[in-house]
Amino acid sequence: MRVWIFFIFGLVLAAAVIDQQTKEEFKEFLHKYGKHYDHAAEYAKRLGIFAKNKLKNLEHNLKYANGTVGWKAGVTRFSDLTKEEFKKFFTGSQIDTNSTNVTPFNKFHGRSAKRGPIDWRDKGVVAPVRDQGQCGSCWSFATTAIVETCVGINTAQMYDASPYDLQDCFGQEPCKGASPNDALQYMQDLDHAVVTVALTTDCDGVSDQCWVVRNSWGTEWGESGYFRVARGIASMGLGPQGIYLATGCSVQAVSSQ
Repeated sequence: MRVWIFFIFGLVLAAAVIDQQTKEEFKEFLHKYGKHYDHAAEYAKRLGIFAKNKLKNLEHNLKYANGTVGWKAGVTRFSDLTKEEFKKFFTGSQIDTNSTNVTPFNKFHGRSAKRGPIDWRDKGVVAPVRDQGQCGSCWSFATTAIVETCVGINTAQMYDASPYDLQDCFGQEPCKGASPNDALQYMQDLDHAVVTVALTTDCDGVSDQCWVVRNSWGTEWGESGYFRVARGIASMGLGPQGIYLATGCSVQAVSSQ
């Protein structure tokens, strides 16, 4: 009991040394995303994590301003989670980075890159952003998104390919992750699968061109569910995470290594 009291006291003390601006930003974060913690100890713990993630964002964005990383960090609904918690609940793609089918992201040169900026959203072949929820099922969302876009490009019609049907039919626990390669073959160390939908010149002056990437964490995340990655900068800064590219109807696995 005494150990537990000291633990709670330590958390509260740690929260007390956090600057007032960060505390106000945390309150705004809680209001924006409708979050609530039942106990003071949990509140203090999440505030501390939020403060650490804020510092990581500031350090990252200095690198972004210097052009050494290709994307800008900010507050999201995941900002009160540790890296381990986030990885456990909101990723899930399992791709062998040593596979000959996986091309490093910075070495990818698709047909869309050669012919300049292109945005598949403008052509009506990208479905609305979905939210995978607290489940490591990004593999099914990325796979069905690629299939939807490929069918749209080739038939000029959009069909709704359900990631939930794919999860049900795939024969394993969907929230524990799976390989988009295997899932894609079923229909016809990476952690998260997303889909590139455009190559644009709107890059905040950091790069001449950048990829526009569709995620599966809902429209409140990032730029209405999308994010941009500067082309030609090797590291995405997301650890072992990677993406799937759909160019024309040629699908290729891509890592960020």
